[in-house]
Amino acid sequence: MELVTQETGEVKKVTYRELKVAMDSEMGKTAESFVRIGYLFKMARDTDVLQESGYSSYLEFAEKEYSMDKSQVSRFINIHTKFSDPEDPTRLSDKYQGFGSAKLAIMLTLPDTIIEELTPTFAKSDIQAVKEELEAESKISDLEVIAEQAETAKEADGQQEPAAEKPKENNKKAQPEETDS
Repeated sequence: MELVTQETGEVKKVTYRELKVAMDSEMGKTAESFVRIGYLFKMARDTDVLQESGYSSYLEFAEKEYSMDKSQVSRFINIHTKFSDPEDPTRLSDKYQGFGSAKLAIMLTLPDTIIEELTPTFAKSDIQAVKEELEAESKISDLEVIAEQAETAKEADGQQEPAAEKPKENNKKAQPEETDS
């Protein structure tokens, strides 16, 4: 396959490396555009700029003008909020340059401590795997907590019956006081 270069319009056969460099460049521009679009949607949401347009909200504007639903608009806004440059909110922060919009969208769901460890060299599939691993760990830990609570309750009931009876007496005393008040 051949690539037409933008600068000269010349057609030349490209290597994988050249294709990858060109694709990385375009993906970086896409990420930059995501931040800028998020900024513009926030402007539409947070100011009265749409007042003269006839649209009742920024979401109606997005739907009618760009066929975008609420979740798509939200993704643009969230990418802007999380990854824009604090000095120039229309730009992608330098530390997120090179990630691309698809990676940034996945990174929205990750904790900041994990995001800080990621670099643009991570493939989208690698970042997705990190996300899935975190989700799996959180599910396991919830199950482990439930299992641990059940085991602790069994141990408390089975090991020390006199101690288990004593709280019951305390509970009986406490219950009438609670119902009387």
